[in-house]
Amino acid sequence: MPFLMFARVLFFAALSMISYLAVAPLDAVVLSTGWDKLNHLIAFAVLILLLDYAYPRFQFWPGQIVTLLCYGFLLELAQAFIPYREFSLLDLLADALGIAFYGLCRPCLLRFRPIAGQ
Repeated sequence: MPFLMFARVLFFAALSMISYLAVAPLDAVVLSTGWDKLNHLIAFAVLILLLDYAYPRFQFWPGQIVTLLCYGFLLELAQAFIPYREFSLLDLLADALGIAFYGLCRPCLLRFRPIAGQ
């Protein structure tokens, strides 16, 4: 399987899993670091990494960053309407920090991109 296709499959698998975990009952969540904000940071760092590798021609700023921040906002908005969940600006901040963490690591990671030239 070509690298781009593999990265895209991983991205959409991660997106699906994170979407499920965001709306699942809290007692059903099995993947956790034990601290909700760290869960958000890791999830969005992984999402932006996979998005960056899966769609290398999609501009990092503003394209990828704004897209994932909007996705995070929509998840929080959906949680506002779920009785066992709640909307949290701190979760959005943790999402943004995960994206920023990847942004700091990105220059080093791009040197190892297996699809050089794209």
